[in-house]
Amino acid sequence: MPRPARTEDGAKVAEALRSLRIASGFTQEQAAQRVGLTLSGYRNYEQGRRYLRVDQLERFATAFGVTPESLASRIGLSSTPTLAEDAHTLSFSADLEIFQHQLAALPPELAASLLEMWRSSLVMAQQARKLREN
Repeated sequence: MPRPARTEDGAKVAEALRSLRIASGFTQEQAAQRVGLTLSGYRNYEQGRRYLRVDQLERFATAFGVTPESLASRIGLSSTPTLAEDAHTLSFSADLEIFQHQLAALPPELAASLLEMWRSSLVMAQQARKLREN
């Protein structure tokens, strides 16, 4: 049976998932387990043969300790600023990298909650900065 063609959307998903997996220090097998897929099922995403549906974003984002909005932005589904862009704007990018690395060792649910709290803090800081500028 011939392999499915790599699509542009599949390529974006592959690049984003591979990058997140490597940054998290996971093997493909560990990533597959965190997402709840077989190894071959996960590899289909990372090889660009499948692309994420919107209803899958949260599951994949939680597995890698990022927000669904951040993952959507990485694969071109949204123009919402990513958590990294927010952090860079507020000069927290180094802290964010350390924070995300430490979250990789936590259970996915806890990591997702902590990331959401981090994101909320960044949004509040941005709002406060805008108020001061006005």
